Amino acid sequence: MKSPFADCEAILIKEEATATFRGEQYHYTYSCYECEITKERFTTGELDEENVSQIYNQYRKKYNIPSPKEIEDIIEKYGISIAKMTTILGFGDNQITRYIKGEVPNRANGTTLSVIRNINVFEQYVDNARLLLGDKAYKKIKQNIAQQRHKGYIGTEQVAEPEVRYGSNSDAMKIKAIKAIMNINDHTMLEKINTYLESFS
Repeated sequence: MKSPFADCEAILIKEEATATFRGEQYHYTYSCYECEITKERFTTGELDEENVSQIYNQYRKKYNIPSPKEIEDIIEKYGISIAKMTTILGFGDNQITRYIKGEVPNRANGTTLSVIRNINVFEQYVDNARLLLGDKAYKKIKQNIAQQRHKGYIGTEQVAEPEVRYGSNSDAMKIKAIKAIMNINDHTMLEKINTYLESFS
């Protein structure tokens, strides 16, 4: 790499660093170039992306947030558009598109994107959004879900632990999701589990 500061080469430097992201500190390997003569340092777009990705990936892993590719795969495998998924999940305009392009979801939206990998949970979201979707779109999505369930897709997908799974839109939604996942019919038990989830809010 040629140095932009002098007629010489620039040396690639890698060193341990700490960065703060959303109020939390993350350790990562910082990469940059150093001019052999002036000792000035600089980065490239590629190195910037590499540095930031390390931090973002740690955050995603910590909170069980799907990667951009995983989010894209979820939408594709359910056979719906980004617009329809936005309606179902109650996200803001263009949020999912930004997530696919690399923006990191907040913890609430990240949790939602994580739990809908389970087809039973996703179906509950679809049922709750029926009026917003309209009958035609609703029936089509339900057909897609039935087809995926028939093929065995997602039905056995591992669901996040309770403290990560928390984040549904309402108590009723959480109870329905728990019931769908765990096959629990005892309402008292469902309320107890919901209380447990509340302790992580």
